[in-house]
Amino acid sequence: MLKTVWLKTIRDTWRATAAWGIGLGLLIYVSVALYAAGYPTLAARKQAMSQLGPLLNTFRFLIGAPVDISTPGGFLTFRFLGSLPVIVGIWAIRATTSTRDEEQRGIGDLVLTTPHSRSNVLTQQWFGFSLAMLAITLLMWLVGSVGWLATGESLDVTALLIASLNIGFQAWLWGSLGLLLAQFFASGGAASGITINLMLFTYLFNNLAAMFAWLAPFAATSPFHYYALNRPLAPGWVFNPLAFAIAPLLTLICFWLARFFVAHRDVGATFPLFGPRRRKVSAAPINWHDPLLGNLFLCYLRDMIWPTVRWALRIMFYVVLMVATAGQVVAALKNIANVGGNGSQIAVEIYIAVVLVMPLPIVTAAFAITQVAGWTADEENGIDDMVLTTPHPRWSVLLNRFAAITAVVIALLAVVGLTFNLTIILSGLNYDVGKVLVALMQLLPFTMLVAAIGFAIAAWLKRPGPAVVLVSLYVVAAYLLDLLGQFLKLPDIVPALNIFHAYGNPALTGLGAWAILGLSVAALALLAAAMVGFQRRDLARG
Repeated sequence: MLKTVWLKTIRDTWRATAAWGIGLGLLIYVSVALYAAGYPTLAARKQAMSQLGPLLNTFRFLIGAPVDISTPGGFLTFRFLGSLPVIVGIWAIRATTSTRDEEQRGIGDLVLTTPHSRSNVLTQQWFGFSLAMLAITLLMWLVGSVGWLATGESLDVTALLIASLNIGFQAWLWGSLGLLLAQFFASGGAASGITINLMLFTYLFNNLAAMFAWLAPFAATSPFHYYALNRPLAPGWVFNPLAFAIAPLLTLICFWLARFFVAHRDVGATFPLFGPRRRKVSAAPINWHDPLLGNLFLCYLRDMIWPTVRWALRIMFYVVLMVATAGQVVAALKNIANVGGNGSQIAVEIYIAVVLVMPLPIVTAAFAITQVAGWTADEENGIDDMVLTTPHPRWSVLLNRFAAITAVVIALLAVVGLTFNLTIILSGLNYDVGKVLVALMQLLPFTMLVAAIGFAIAAWLKRPGPAVVLVSLYVVAAYLLDLLGQFLKLPDIVPALNIFHAYGNPALTGLGAWAILGLSVAALALLAAAMVGFQRRDLARG
């Protein structure tokens, strides 16, 4: 697996590839099974369509154009297929931009000592990434097809294959764009953050263009516009081969541009957009007494600042968008909720709880997983070895990192709460902001519990890297089980071990003191287990 660059790329990503492909296939199976259990008859499905039709049209800025959900394919398209390219695209972007971090750490210099040109190295890395995307797509299709047929519902296997390829092509495009933008930034994190922000913006822009006539002429500038033209699982949709080919064509363009730029810049440098730039050489000596480097907590805090800022900007943009559009959907929600005189206030509460508060746990869990990934990467790359040459015990290194994560999560949630409060005041909505503040307060121990789970797994594994995949699988499984628990009739112990069930929905039910206590105790217990495991083993050897 180390004879060629592309084989090494596959070796480094095969766990994530298998997890994504099988996980997405299981998601298709669970969604169809949920639909079949909830709406077993055609009459029930037609009734659901008539009741939820106005709601689908109301939330089209989140899920895209409404579809007929009287079939399993239509329900799957409405529920997941609209946002899956964004979710898979985040992994694709991080996978391709990580090559920039390898170059900055000097790994690229080592590879280039072999008889491989820069263009050849990048081509093989991109080829390995492309094979991983193809494997994810095929696994999603195969596992999804088997699961779908197991439910007894009819399935057009070709339509599911087209839908899977459509998702894979979009993620392939955004990963290749991330590879291109990585040539203009000194770190993979910066390129990753900008590419992800661009992807989220174009996704929301495409959905908003379908709602506002003055935006419609610009919808074609978003790749998601062409993705939405092909919804083969939804009733009444036909295959559009031209729209289907747009994403692969743009992908090849991004790849060839990245190949050109990597061949025309210095190793480790960025490609100058406006001509060559002189590097400024500072004659000042290095300050070995930098206060941010003399304290582990402050050092880790410094490293997390910019990634946290990028996450905060994304969440703030989402909060502002959701609150700004609330006034347009209150009337529709009031009719759907079938409420009386105080219906507007109840409709706003439902809206905020569904579209704003409910997605936050999965978002902050993803943020916690990135922090776990950062620690495991530092350990496997030997960065923690250098830290441990200083007079700091292992438990102190882990504890300081966890404390720094806690601090940035508190700051992140405070910024989100402040943004929500100001946006509510400016929009003039009649809503008690205290409910969202309670939800954010309860979100802190929830997020730290996810981080503690990842730390505990990584500390006790032989190699820490797989911990990221394992904690990701747990979070996804817990989220799905929380959604499907009422249909699956699971034992009582399963919800008790589900972090999403423990978090609940405090925006509607209020502050849960026992939930906060339980999440906090579990996080501290797992953190203690992580420190014990980290203290007992050799670094990255087991």
